[in-house]
Amino acid sequence: MDTSHVPTRRGDPARGMNDPARSFPVNDPDSTAREYPLRPAFVSSFEEESRRGVLAAEPTAGLIMTRDVRSCRPDRTLLCAASAMQRGDCRFLPILDREGRPIAALTDGDICEIGAGDHRPLREIFVSEAMSREIFTCRPEDPVSRILETMKTRRIRHLPVVDDDGRLTGVVSLTDVILRVEENGPEIAESLRPRIAEVLRVISQKERGVRTVRVNPFRED
Repeated sequence: MDTSHVPTRRGDPARGMNDPARSFPVNDPDSTAREYPLRPAFVSSFEEESRRGVLAAEPTAGLIMTRDVRSCRPDRTLLCAASAMQRGDCRFLPILDREGRPIAALTDGDICEIGAGDHRPLREIFVSEAMSREIFTCRPEDPVSRILETMKTRRIRHLPVVDDDGRLTGVVSLTDVILRVEENGPEIAESLRPRIAEVLRVISQKERGVRTVRVNPFRED
């Protein structure tokens, strides 16, 4: 393997675009620790949603997720990550450990942010310096309503989908939800449109300067 471009670690890692600390106050004194977590914070409540009466016909993560997913390791460079995004035509990469479990996330916004403030070339910056260290996941059986609630609460557009061992099986994005929801009949589509609009409204807000979405994108004139 060519090691001529192995970067040298320096400085504290930047917070990623998906880091909740960018939008919410953080009181945890260890929130800026260099080490990334060994396990993600799993998000799964299929049984709870079933008890609450979610329609059986509602699409699940396993039905709408993208299975051919690009991923990356934390010890690779941002040049490798950017190349993976370009080849996969995506803006989001799950960062995996050696067992294939998501431990962090990287977006094109993370790369732009660290690139704007760090004058090193991308081949000299580790993924671990730019990735978001708190990641939320879902299970293949989780319904779309639960996925949308997690996206709204955490202000994120992507959720890695993991199996029972925590290994990556796919990624579900807000775009996946929007494109597939109309395929499940008018009753399901009608019930999910307001939730999708609310997720778009929440996650479009910026840390600096408020962006307000006043138009329901699903309302027909």
